This record gives sequence, structure tokens and C-alpha cells, in this order.
Amino acid sequence: MALNTHFSETVQGWCEGSKAKLDAVYKASVQDTFDFITDFWPVDTGFSRGSFTASLDGWAPISDARPVEGMSYPAPEYSAVINSAPFGAPIYGNFTANYAIYLEHGARGRPGLGVVKRAILWWPQVVAENAAKYRGAKPSASMIFTQGPRAWLQARREARGE
Repeated sequence: MALNTHFSETVQGWCEGSKAKLDAVYKASVQDTFDFITDFWPVDTGFSRGSFTASLDGWAPISDARPVEGMSYPAPEYSAVINSAPFGAPIYGNFTANYAIYLEHGARGRPGLGVVKRAILWWPQVVAENAAKYRGAKPSASMIFTQGPRAWLQARREARGE
């Protein structure tokens, strides 16, 4: 009977550890994706970038608010929302500035930036990089030789002296 109890406890511990690692990979991947979006979003006053918000309750409503002349706006903070997410909960991120969609997709003959689209396309690679990090593995050759989002973010931060 003792062997069976020990086995059950071992399996239970393994499951809990796996769940914690899965949650850490998910949250780190969301953080990296949101960082990529906000780091590459254009900044004039910072109003549009500052309107990026994260929520556990669904998409934030779009606002008709406009930037105030001569004012600058800080980068958004969303880490607390990401870190407070219960296991398996969806984390929503969107811009509330009503003109952000035109920056992303383009309008009136101007091309869109495609920052959000690029971040979505890189999601599988972001998750793979974080999974490798949390299981202690070295990144695969495909991660090293491609300019993935982590490399872009690192280069961007180094250029800014961070």
C-alpha cells in the first residue's frame, strides 16, 4: 500500500509542477507578445501606444478620446494583469484609441504597420522559446538562426540603452 501512495504522490507532484510550468510559459509568452506590440508601436505623443490595455474580462471598449496637444503619454503597464490571471484564463490585449486600427491596417492610401499581425504570426515561436527556457533546454537551431520576436525585442532595447 505504501508503494501505491508514494507513486500517487509522485504523479501528483509531477502534475502540479507541469501545470506551474505550463502557466509560466503561457504568461511569459503573453508578456513577450504584448511587449513586442507596444515596443514596435509608433510613438508621437504615445497616446495610441499608451491606450494598449490588458484585461481578464474581455476586450476593452474603444474610446473617442484624443491626445492633448503638447502632452506625452507613458508606455502601458499590463504585467499585473498577466500575472494575476488564473491558470488557463484568457488574457485580452487591445488598443482603446479609436485610430489604432488605421495604424495597424492602413487607411487612405497609407500602408498599415502590421505590428499586431506580426506578433500573432510569431506566437508559436514565442511559446516555443519560452517552453525551451522553462524546461532548461537550449534553443533550437531554427530559433537561433531566425530573427524571432525575442531577438527583435532585445535589439530594440539595446538600441534604447535599456
